[in-house]
Formats: sequence, structure tokens, C-alpha cells
Amino acid sequence: MEQLLDIIHEDAELLAINKPAGLVCHPSKNGPMSSLIGRVRLYLGADARPHLVNRLDRETSGLTLAARTDDAARELRRLWESREVEKEYLAIVHGHVRAQHGVIDAPLGRDESSRVAIKDCVRADGLPSRTEYFVERTFSRLSGENFGHVLISETHPLTPTLSPNGGEGEKSQQCLANPN
Repeated sequence: MEQLLDIIHEDAELLAINKPAGLVCHPSKNGPMSSLIGRVRLYLGADARPHLVNRLDRETSGLTLAARTDDAARELRRLWESREVEKEYLAIVHGHVRAQHGVIDAPLGRDESSRVAIKDCVRADGLPSRTEYFVERTFSRLSGENFGHVLISETHPLTPTLSPNGGEGEKSQQCLANPN
């Protein structure tokens, strides 16, 4: 049987959940087990009205907060919006990253070609997005042909800005090849 939730912390105000990759955050048409919020509602019971404070893309695993009360949701969102919460995102990238440190300055907007209702990609008409990254580690196969990098960003998830299929496929490659 599939685990309902991997709860890292729980108190009267919130749940801190380790969201697995492959699970969407927002409700879907495939039942309560198909989304993080659906699972939180199952865990808390029929009378609960939880609020997701932050979300991660379907492909991304990591810590997600669910407020158990309206007051907690308001306060946690205020902290998020005022950038008082420190976040760190890690990504494994296949290919060449030319600089050990850089800034990806690429607008993000809704990915209209995605089957996922809420998904971002690099788009010319998107909102400004600036992601600073650092190469944490580089690894390769013995042949030297295939290698990758572990990147760290403290501002935005790296998935939409690095995805080669992220709306303007060449844009993310250019961002890494020519960081600002």
C-alpha cells in the first residue's frame, strides 16, 4: 500500500511534509490520493480545511508546508511573500554548465502545452524571474562523454528555468551557457 504522507513535523498549526517526486500538489480529477492536498485532507479528516503554503512541481521532491488553520496560512504566506523564509533548491543537470556560478534571468509564465494545470516554463511574456545558481558538484562517466552537475539555487526552483522543453527550449540552454 502506498504511504499517505511522509510527515517531518506536525503541530496544531501546520504539517511539514516531504513531498515525493511524481505527486502534484493541487487537486486532480484522479481522486484524493493523486495530489498532496488530497492526501492532507484524508489525513486530517473530513472537517479539516488545510491550506498549502508552498508548492513544488510534480517532478520535484522536497519540503511542503500545509497550514491547519486560516491564521497559520495567512502568517506563513506573509513570511513567504516577504522573503523571510530561506529556501534552497537542488537540481541534477545533464550536460555542460560553463560557469561555476551564474544568474539565469528568464521570464516564467504558465506552460500552456502542459497537461498539468499549474506549471511554469520560460516564456517571453512571463513574469520576471531571476535565479542565482552555484555548481555544488560535477560528476562524469569514465569516457568523459556524459557528465552532470548538482546546482543549488536559493531563489527559485530550477526545473522551469533549466528544462530544455520549458517553452523556449533553447532559452534555458542559453541561460546556462551565458550566465549574467
